[in-house]
Amino acid sequence: MPIEIAMDGHVAVLTLACPKGNAMSNAFIAALNEALDRVEADAATRAVVLIGKGRAFGAGLDLKESHGFDEKAQAAFVEAFDTLFARMFAFPKPVVAAINGHAIAGGCVMACAADWRVMAAGDFMIALTEVPLGIPFPVGALECARHAIPREHWNTCILEGRKLAPFDALKLGLVSRVVDGGELLKVAKARAHELAELPAGSFARTKLDLRDEGLARIRERATESRANFVRHWFGPDASERRAAMVAQLGAKGG
Repeated sequence: MPIEIAMDGHVAVLTLACPKGNAMSNAFIAALNEALDRVEADAATRAVVLIGKGRAFGAGLDLKESHGFDEKAQAAFVEAFDTLFARMFAFPKPVVAAINGHAIAGGCVMACAADWRVMAAGDFMIALTEVPLGIPFPVGALECARHAIPREHWNTCILEGRKLAPFDALKLGLVSRVVDGGELLKVAKARAHELAELPAGSFARTKLDLRDEGLARIRERATESRANFVRHWFGPDASERRAAMVAQLGAKGG
């Protein structure tokens, strides 16, 4: 299975082990939804840790797959990944993101959807690169980012899409801790166990209440924002930048 599930007491550790650095393809979305279905339905699971393998937590959208989509296929794709982000944003159990490596675009959004973020030290980058790529955020992705990032750093992180090294991300409040890579999973699991001790029902209800404005915006703006994403995706700015990135990936054998 491209997403491995291992139990540590009441904590489920989901290891993202999908191709291309966990690039978000239709297959990745289906696999993560299936894993979330399993841990959500399991009463013995009280908290979740998300961690990647290798040097990537999440590489963002699978550009080589989606670059060939027509408008209908792209509309279905944005609905699928933005619905996943919205689901993670409202997930009833505590989620800890153990950011083991690069977290770019959709990978960063996945981390933002979590309740707590810890990142490994190293030559890794975390960034929301949607605007520099020429595409607006679909609303599910934007609400994850809006909730996770302190308001005073929205311009830097969301509008400018600045790429941040781990300790820079810590300074801006995008992550809560930076630790040595060898300690990452240990720290993430310890925090997840702390959160797992909280009463499950009151945690889930209060989490929804804290995010109710964002969830309302997701419900109200999903159709419009996803259509805007598709329109810009096929616009000249995004098409040119995307083609250049796909060519670069092809040259690297990615």
